[in-house]
Amino acid sequence: MDPVLARLEREVRFFLAYLDFLSPLRAAGLPFTYPEPADTPPFFVEGAFDLVLAAKLVAEGKVPIPNDFRVEREHILVITGPNQGGKTTFARMVGQVHHLFSLGLPVPGRRARLLLPDQILSHFEVRENPEDLRSKLESDLLRLRDILEQATARSLLILNEPLASATLVDARMIGRFLLEKIRDKGSLALVVTFLDELARLPGTRSLVAEVDPSDPSRRTFHIREKPAEGKAYALALAARHGLTDEALKRRLGGGA
Repeated sequence: MDPVLARLEREVRFFLAYLDFLSPLRAAGLPFTYPEPADTPPFFVEGAFDLVLAAKLVAEGKVPIPNDFRVEREHILVITGPNQGGKTTFARMVGQVHHLFSLGLPVPGRRARLLLPDQILSHFEVRENPEDLRSKLESDLLRLRDILEQATARSLLILNEPLASATLVDARMIGRFLLEKIRDKGSLALVVTFLDELARLPGTRSLVAEVDPSDPSRRTFHIREKPAEGKAYALALAARHGLTDEALKRRLGGGA
């Protein structure tokens, strides 16, 4: 068989399989779009969602909660908020949208305008290898170094809790250095972190995984652009369970 036709046959199989995968999602009312390619901001997606999660939920008769993201002058998006609030799913979604776009496929969302990245570089949690004599922090730092060395101004970086293995003091110092290097590179980046202060650094745009204002223990799974508020969330949660300073003093003073 002619090698060009053989490659075409393989690619057509893949494209048709992808359309088959989308069919039940579209039937459930989920939108898909072909992004507009762009070299300069703004870059955005409206009403996007994680494809893997969507397939799982649609099979259960549900639909995912859509989210938007937008990049303008600040090209580093920093996501903070409570655990299990949808931050990692959002990070996966951003990576999926850009990867599918690079393949020329429709992406989840109502409308999109995207940079075509030269590469997508990611840092997600990996299981520790017992044969690796390096510490978890050392392994993470080596992975981050490799990412920074490869990154260009057209790269997309997806970093999900890259400093979870570091102490708070070290994470603050390394996190600031990391974001400064990304800013110098000019790369488009999405960083999920527990460090609110990183969302206030120059060149960053703060996104927050929201909770229900009336019940801080309830996640909404909406990721909104707003100032980081981790301490406010922690205080509300402590108040809900009677663990504020005042509540503890009353209980201890009463002999509880």
